[in-house]
Amino acid sequence: MRVILKGCSIHNKTVDDLLGGCGIWNIVLATSSGFFENKVGHIFSQDDIKGKKFITVYRWDLRDASHPVWSQATSPDNGKNWEWNWYMYFTKA
Repeated sequence: MRVILKGCSIHNKTVDDLLGGCGIWNIVLATSSGFFENKVGHIFSQDDIKGKKFITVYRWDLRDASHPVWSQATSPDNGKNWEWNWYMYFTKA
């Protein structure tokens, strides 16, 4: 995974490493941008599939550092309603 932080390129860093970094970051695989606030990262992208436009939000929730959660949702109405469609729950090995 490659992450861009306000012009800094950082490879293979954990999300904990990013919290103390530049603050705003992008996932390079998609046109997206986001921020961390209170140990929760919000990354947004705008997508268009076959003429249907929607927003996707990806969220890293690090409030429980031993059990972080990655989730994502889509919105067909510019963020008024969200359909949460993916959750990953992590545990330290």
